[in-house]
Amino acid sequence: MIALLTTLLVVGANPHLPVARSQLSNLEEKAALKTLDKAIAWPDTTPEELAQIWLCIGLAHAGLIHEKEARAAFRTALVIDPNLALPQGLNPTWLEWWREAKVERPPVPEVKVAAPIEVTAPPAPAPAPLPPGRPAWRTGLGLGLAVAAVVAIAAGGLVGVQARALSQKAATEPRIGPAQSLQRDAEARATTANVLYGTGGGLLAGGGLVFFWP
Repeated sequence: MIALLTTLLVVGANPHLPVARSQLSNLEEKAALKTLDKAIAWPDTTPEELAQIWLCIGLAHAGLIHEKEARAAFRTALVIDPNLALPQGLNPTWLEWWREAKVERPPVPEVKVAAPIEVTAPPAPAPAPLPPGRPAWRTGLGLGLAVAAVVAIAAGGLVGVQARALSQKAATEPRIGPAQSLQRDAEARATTANVLYGTGGGLLAGGGLVFFWP
């Protein structure tokens, strides 16, 4: 276990992830799961860290011979990062669970949480040629608004993925208090994602108006 954990990605800003990895190295799977609950709720977790957190959750459940929970966590990690690789030197049974999770994961994950919350991104407009005789300041402003719109939509997508992951965690949490807390956090992040999508759509509309207005 110690050797395989050292092959995972470098720890980022989430302070709970390295603690959980140390607990897994010491075969303290139950303690690691509690620490990973804190890690998944950390507000500044990046998508890369979130994928690693779910991978560690899967390894912890695998160490406890919880096949259903391990495979579900592996699927979640692969939804967040389809290119995520499993460390070398694992138990062959765990490797089989990982391969099955790859097959079972949704091919195109939907960015949403439990109804009635839905997170959908507006389609990006196709690029259009520049009309002749356009003032330089309008061209620059229109393109700047379009870039800001793309950033807002991308940020909304990342927050939406975190909302979905938290909602899945809440659904599997046996304790009512932590489950409610995780679901509230998921709903708050989904609302933030929708706001970001709306902001991105508004910026796209504004950029198009500035760019194409005669």
